[in-house]
Parts: sequence; structure tokens; C-alpha cells
Amino acid sequence: MAADVREGDSGPDVGMPKVLIPADKAMAEVWGRDGYAVTADGQRFLVKTRVEEEDRQIHVVLNWTSLLE
Repeated sequence: MAADVREGDSGPDVGMPKVLIPADKAMAEVWGRDGYAVTADGQRFLVKTRVEEEDRQIHVVLNWTSLLE
């Protein structure tokens, strides 16, 4: 969540909160406390997300150094 904060006449004036990253309880349980990271400038988040399972392949290249010649 985020909210705009401005200096008001009688103290801080806080705007309505807005959702930054939609999350539900199930996602919070998966993420835990380390489920996200914030960039040093505070402008971006890196967030763990679930990815649908799909067939994945691994390609192993043997003797790859010979390709450098």
C-alpha cells in the first residue's frame, strides 16, 4: 500500500491508501518476510510470484570449449 503524505497546517495530511502489489493471504504465506526486495532508491519492488508449471527442458552442451576455436 502507498499513500501521498503532504505537510498540512496542523501536521501531516495523509491521502487515501492505494494498492501497489495485489496480494492475498495465500501469497503472503508463500512470500513470508523475504518475499520482496526494494531498490535502494525506493522506486521499485522485486516480488516473488507463482509461475504456472509447464514442461521445461535442460540442454547440456558437452565439449563447449571446442566451439570457441
